[in-house]
This record gives sequence, C-alpha cells and structure tokens, in this order.
Amino acid sequence: MSRAVRLTKFFFPFVVSTAIIIPIGLGLANLWNPPGILEKIEKQDEFTIKIGLRADSSPISHRKGDKYEGYCTDFAELIRYQIEESLPNKTINIEFHETSLKTRFRKVAKNTIHLECGPNTIGNNHKGTQFSIPFMSTSVSILTKKGRRFDSNNETIGVLKSSSTKNSIKQHFTGLKTNQIQEYGSRAEAINALNHQEIDAFVSDKIILIGGLQILGFDPENYEFQELNPGNEKYGMIISSKETEWLFFINQLIKNKDPEYQCQL
Repeated sequence: MSRAVRLTKFFFPFVVSTAIIIPIGLGLANLWNPPGILEKIEKQDEFTIKIGLRADSSPISHRKGDKYEGYCTDFAELIRYQIEESLPNKTINIEFHETSLKTRFRKVAKNTIHLECGPNTIGNNHKGTQFSIPFMSTSVSILTKKGRRFDSNNETIGVLKSSSTKNSIKQHFTGLKTNQIQEYGSRAEAINALNHQEIDAFVSDKIILIGGLQILGFDPENYEFQELNPGNEKYGMIISSKETEWLFFINQLIKNKDPEYQCQL
C-alpha cells in the first residue's frame, strides 16, 4: 500500500493531468524511511531526476555521439513534462547515466539513479529493486545469415555476458555443449563476429537485434530471425523497492503512453 493511501490525511487529493495520476506527499516526514522521489520533488523548487540508459540497445536507447536517443529518452521527457504540468512551480531536470547488464540493478539499489530504462526482462526482483509493469514485449531470437538456421548439434552461438539468454538457449537446446557458446561484451561485437563467421549464430532479443543491425549499417533483410518464445520477453523499468509512489507514477505513465510502444515487437 502506498504512502499516499496510508497517510491520506497528510496528502492533497491526487493531482490529475492528461489522464496521469501523481500522488504528491505533503505530510510529516516518515521517521523510519527517507523521503521518496515524489516527496523530494514536492519540497524542492528544482530537482534532477537521474535515469540510467544503455548505450547499445536501439531502439530502446542508444548513444549517438554525446547524446542518447530512443524510447527511453522520449519517456524521460514525458516524466519531466508531466511533473512540470502538474506542479508548474517546479523545475525538473533530466540527467542520463550509462548503465549496463552488470550495473543496472546495483545503481538503482544504491540510489545512484532513480530509474533504469532499458531492455530489462521482467523476472525475479534483485535485492533492493522492483520492476515496473511491462512497457514493451519482444521475442528471444536466433540471428543467422540469410538462408541459414542454427544447428545445435555442431554450430557455435554467441550470447551476451550477464544476460538471461544464455540460460534460455541452453533450456531450448538441451544438447548444446558449453564449448558451443561464445560470450561477448556487446551486441556490436557479437554481430561482427557473426559477419566474420567466427560464430554461426547470435541470440538476443529480436527488437534489439534489429536495432543493432541498423545502427551498424546492416540490412536486417539479409538475416534470418528464428524466434524461440514469441512475445514472452517483457521489458520493465527498474526502480528502488523503497519507492512505492514513484513506481505507481511510472506505471501510470506507461499505461497512458502511446499504444505503439506496448505492442509485441
């Protein structure tokens, strides 16, 4: 139950703007917990929201020069706009921090960032964090060159280090041997290895595979995508487990975001 519900008498009514509901705290500080993000925003004239983004996960997010682009930058702007519309006397700044598969949960749990927006497959919560509702769904897919399909009997396949796809591929191909799996630090590295025939296939999320090919200048039409679990990879944003109101606010934004972003890709 959110603080806005438990301490109703200390709160203004929910602020409604463009179909988004924001619970804003006005009451006495909770003696057992530090103030949440929305409470801090309400108490300060200016606030900087720190958002974690990936540099190589187009179209979710990618870095082009010194700027980030993609769904998550649009979502960050929506956060800023919504809060400033509901609280016109506040100035909201957005600050992007680069995250990775290894650092995404840790940075949220340690409050280095307030939100991590990336291709995070919703699963078991990591310590100190929680997932938002899904903002997008896709499929784990095996990428091969045009006209080929992955043969698990003797071919090699690339996976990303610290990703959940290694377990997915081993569960799907039960006879796959450890020496058939090659781990890579980035999607670009794995795609280039595939193009140079160092591996026979690369497994990742389909939407990210397509985006990665396009960023590197390759035409996705020249490749095959073998889907393993159509639509079952659901992406959620990572939020501190202490931030009940913030989670509620983010979920409301996702629900009201353009429907095209919640479709299966």
